[in-house]
Amino acid sequence: MKRVLVLLAMLATGRAAFAGDAVGFVTEISIGTDRSVALFGVSGENTEAPRCNETNRYSIALNTVSGEAAYEALLEAKANKYVVRVEGTNACKFYWKAEDVLTLTVQ
Repeated sequence: MKRVLVLLAMLATGRAAFAGDAVGFVTEISIGTDRSVALFGVSGENTEAPRCNETNRYSIALNTVSGEAAYEALLEAKANKYVVRVEGTNACKFYWKAEDVLTLTVQ
C-alpha cells in the first residue's frame, strides 16, 4: 500500500507562467551556514526553469512555518525514497541561483 503524504507549502503569493516544475526523487539536500535556506535537487527534469536557476535546484526559506514543514517533508521523502512534485515561483529570492518553491507534494 502506497502512503501519500501531501504538503502544499505556499511560499509565494502567485505563480508565474514560466516557473520550473519537476517530479522525481530528492537527490540532495543542503543547508547554508546561516541555516536560513535549504537547497535541494530532484531527479526529474526541471521544465521551464527560470534563467536565475543556474544550479537546477530549488530553495526553501527555513525561517517560516511553511518552510520548516516543507523541509521536514523533504527529509521524509529522501529517507523513504518517495517521489516528490515541485512547482517553482519563477524567482530566486531565497538563494540567487536556485528557484524558490511554491508547492511541494510528497507521494
